[in-house]
Amino acid sequence: MFQLRLIHIPCPSRKQIILGSLGGSVVIAGIIVAVAFFIVATIIHPKKKTLFDRYTLSPFELDIPAEAVTFPPLCGDYKVSGWNIPYPEATTTILVCPGFHTRAADVLAVGGSPVESRP
Repeated sequence: MFQLRLIHIPCPSRKQIILGSLGGSVVIAGIIVAVAFFIVATIIHPKKKTLFDRYTLSPFELDIPAEAVTFPPLCGDYKVSGWNIPYPEATTTILVCPGFHTRAADVLAVGGSPVESRP
């Protein structure tokens, strides 16, 4: 009726197991290093300038009363520059920092003008 055949599955030797796992480990480590290099290169190298990057938005173009300010940081020899946009009823000052490889004009819209919500 039915004939049962046994299939012989070869068993790998210790040498094959060790070399296979070592080769797999090298491939995985290479992928991790390649991804790390890609991330670092993406963060460090500036982006190419486009036509839109040449135009910057400032408070002066938006007709917002502002003054350019420069002050020293806690550490370092460089100067931090920005705009002081006063608001008559403000009790605090908020510093908005654009971040690495960005400009202050990129975060100008974050401040915006305050909206009064009185009933």
